[in-house]
Amino acid sequence: FEDVSKPLHSLQMNTVKPFSRLAFKISIIEAITEEWIGDPAPVQVAGFGNEPLYHLPENKQRNCSVCSAQSTSSGGKRKKTRHACKQCNKGVHPLCLTKHKC
Repeated sequence: FEDVSKPLHSLQMNTVKPFSRLAFKISIIEAITEEWIGDPAPVQVAGFGNEPLYHLPENKQRNCSVCSAQSTSSGGKRKKTRHACKQCNKGVHPLCLTKHKC
């Protein structure tokens, strides 16, 4: 290392001229991203027909049949969702789907 008093991004490290601060930050972020994330997650394509929920049109909402019932039984408020079950047509949050029973 050349000089401890200089900022790390301005040190000469086998390059012709030192990095700008922005270029230094970007190179660190890209290196960390490549190391930890790797390949991006596969994109899910909608429209296969096996999705158990459908999205309600425009601003329509329904009470979630799972968490709304739990909340109101303990004195809380109803929970609204913009998704509904294709089988029973009840409102269900995507995260509540595992607990949902038609």
